[in-house]
Amino acid sequence: FDLLIKAMAPVLKRHRDWTLDIFGDGEFFEDIKTMAKDFGISDSVNFLGMRSDLRERYGDYAMYVLPSYHEGLPLVLLEAKLNRLPIVSFDISTGPSEIVENGVNGILIKPYDTEKMAEAVCSLIENGELRQKMSDSSKNGIEKFSKETIKNRWKSLIEELL
Repeated sequence: FDLLIKAMAPVLKRHRDWTLDIFGDGEFFEDIKTMAKDFGISDSVNFLGMRSDLRERYGDYAMYVLPSYHEGLPLVLLEAKLNRLPIVSFDISTGPSEIVENGVNGILIKPYDTEKMAEAVCSLIENGELRQKMSDSSKNGIEKFSKETIKNRWKSLIEELL
């Protein structure tokens, strides 16, 4: 969340009518709250803690931003795609580029470049047509992650190994 605060500080100062909702908790969460205050954006950031209703909440948002240092297969991005959210994510070594088609259903940013992430978020805020285009394309490629597709790939791999 430290990278998210760094990226979103200029965005929230430029677009004062937008807010950032952060879900989760952990040992560093108080530090992140302090960081938001230090960046002068604490009034625009909602720390919502752990929630059991996240699936129902996706429809409340205009985009999903993933500022991860590391990921395996980020299921949260699949959930965002299923809920037609454009995605802004760092293009870290595994995960996001398997899910996000850069420029089509989201924007992939060089890892840890919070300035470029801020620019990407601002471009989606300022260009509703682009945001809608990415939303309309959000389900592209989702079928490769379907239960049936994954099951068939495992079955093929096991048969190949036998």
